[in-house]
Amino acid sequence: MKGLLGDLEVGLDSLDVAEDGIKKRIVVAARDNWANYFSRIFPVSGESGSDVQLLGVSHRGLRLLKVTQDPSFHLDQLKTLCSYSYAEVLAVQCRSTSTLELSLKSEQLILHTTWARTMKAMVEQFLSELKKDSGYVIALRSYITDDNSLLSFHRGDLIRLLPVAALEPGWQFGSAGGRSGLFPADMVQPAAAPDLSFSLGKRNSWQRKSNRVTGPAQERPTHLRKQEPSEASEATSVTTYSSLSADSHNYTMREFALRYFRKPHTWLTQMSAGTKETTVVSLIQYTKARGWDPIQESLTIFCNEDTNTKAVAGFKALMQFMGDQPKPRGKDELALLYELLKLCQEDLRDEMYCQVIKQVTGHPQPKHCALGWSILSLFTGFFAPSTTLMPYVTKFLQDSSPSQELAQSSQENLQRTVKYGGRQQLPLPGEMHAFLKGQASRLLLIHLPGGVDYRTNTQTFTVAGEVLEELCGQMGITDLEEVQEFALFIIKGEGELVRPLSTPEYINNVIKDQDISLHSRRLGWETPLHFDNTTYIETHYGQVLRDYLQGKLIMSAQAEAQLAQLAAFQHLSKASTGPPSEPELLSYIPKPLQGQVNTASIKSLVIQELRQMQGYNEQKAQIGFIETTTQLPLFGHTVYVVLRVSKLALPGPVLLGLNRQHLVLMDPSSEKLCCSIALKDLQRLHLMSPLEEDGPPGLELNYGSADNPQTIWLELPQAQELQHTIIFLLGSVSTQWPGL
Repeated sequence: MKGLLGDLEVGLDSLDVAEDGIKKRIVVAARDNWANYFSRIFPVSGESGSDVQLLGVSHRGLRLLKVTQDPSFHLDQLKTLCSYSYAEVLAVQCRSTSTLELSLKSEQLILHTTWARTMKAMVEQFLSELKKDSGYVIALRSYITDDNSLLSFHRGDLIRLLPVAALEPGWQFGSAGGRSGLFPADMVQPAAAPDLSFSLGKRNSWQRKSNRVTGPAQERPTHLRKQEPSEASEATSVTTYSSLSADSHNYTMREFALRYFRKPHTWLTQMSAGTKETTVVSLIQYTKARGWDPIQESLTIFCNEDTNTKAVAGFKALMQFMGDQPKPRGKDELALLYELLKLCQEDLRDEMYCQVIKQVTGHPQPKHCALGWSILSLFTGFFAPSTTLMPYVTKFLQDSSPSQELAQSSQENLQRTVKYGGRQQLPLPGEMHAFLKGQASRLLLIHLPGGVDYRTNTQTFTVAGEVLEELCGQMGITDLEEVQEFALFIIKGEGELVRPLSTPEYINNVIKDQDISLHSRRLGWETPLHFDNTTYIETHYGQVLRDYLQGKLIMSAQAEAQLAQLAAFQHLSKASTGPPSEPELLSYIPKPLQGQVNTASIKSLVIQELRQMQGYNEQKAQIGFIETTTQLPLFGHTVYVVLRVSKLALPGPVLLGLNRQHLVLMDPSSEKLCCSIALKDLQRLHLMSPLEEDGPPGLELNYGSADNPQTIWLELPQAQELQHTIIFLLGSVSTQWPGL
């Protein structure tokens, strides 16, 4: 290598120094920039029409090469046609003793050479070493899902694994393409870490042109830029930050600061022997207030001067909130708290994360440090950092957990934010006042069918899905599929607004007013019923009984035997001993049928049923009632009374039944099915104003295919509730529906 440097007229005086560290840094820099010099080169030929002549295999990747002549020097040179980092290699195999096949993330590459087996062994050796603890996996198959907690990706995508406290078997957690989430472990395999500078080789002249987008490059913060070494020049470039390996993935804040922090003007002077480590540590440790402006520039690099100014102001507000600087006149803790949270809503999210982490690291005053941690716990619950910063924040919280209680809650908040998207909306002042007083817990009352109430405590970042899982746990429901058949509903006032809450909705975002109540009921009934829990039985009985008595489970007045049996079950569920009185009996009959039945005949049949049911307790009677109603036409549906339908000319109202598969319309008098629409065929929902001044609102449904579009509109008082419930059952967000 000294000879090569001499031929290139590069000064060799620096090689005469005795310090081995300097020599090593020069060699490392040359290794990372002189790709072909540090490669083993094999003669190869491509498929028909290919101009590839050589394959270079190095510790960094593979290069397809061609020998060309420099017109200026009349020397043969190696031209790079295409380069691949090991992160792009899915598999390597020998088709025969003279054919090597490389499965790459975006193509299959076939090379013919007598060195096929040697090349395969060499590539596999490098792959094996680079995959060890790389922190990356590559997708073997595409995985597309609408679940916000899961990560979607395509075959060949590189996924960075992120540290997480606990994972269920068969699942991993990582980020790709700017998103984070869980994904099945059997869809991926370990991969080498990406080497972006290596894979930026010339590809235009290579006949296998690729239009793919390199995913990992998108994971950098948009305001951070890192200059890549030029592979065309292959000149020596010894970076000041050589202490940080390109393959380092310890995810410490020290590592992040070296990669992405703005370096002070005195950086090179301070990095001299003896002060290097102290200088690096100063980037990520508590800064003491010096004058009115504790920092002159943002920690991370911004091209926009206005954003940089906001970052400086944010650091000042942080120090004022923590008590490290006096608060300005007219600003209290609450105002400073809102100022910091608002900055996180802008492009300063990573910057604010870094500022808080810096100020709680090595802070000499525990009380002030605790205030900083309280801010960090809020940040982690409201907004996630970028996918670049995420693993560093996670590692910082994990390392801090044993000594800092708020670090554990911050870690839990961050996991919840990754899973559910973060709370995003800023809280009302009352909630923030309670937070500052350490009163983050809030009593929540949930009304269940049958007059059962459930009380629980929620925190600042509790989501509807967590409350629902806890509630179902109290009913003995542990199967996730069955949990998903229940829903929490918010009801405002006397029913001005009724809608189900989606799993990722934050409770404190929706329950802000005193006139909002929370209710729960079952919407799906595919999972077999099981009667092994008292609360489960009572709530299911209450929900089915209410629908039955309102006439939503279609019954005929002539079905006296069935009416009598259901009346007897209701009577015994109240622990009544004697036969029912006439008013009691009438209360056991569905309201639409009360004027049509023969009361005396029904009472006689009820007495017979009660004799046969001797020994029934309340629970057994309730179970019997539920099991009997399962045979009725609209059992398992959420039922609405529709006053008018555009396509049906019926003398009276119709019943609309809704479940997770379809929407049906039935004539209650004839028990005839009038219309059935699969939910998957719905294209658009549109809420319509009432046609008359005191009339009900309407809901227009567009469904069917592009070749055969259909439209139907319904008039009912609960049109808005029906709209929200359909969207909930579809698992869609409301913005996907143009008519909302």
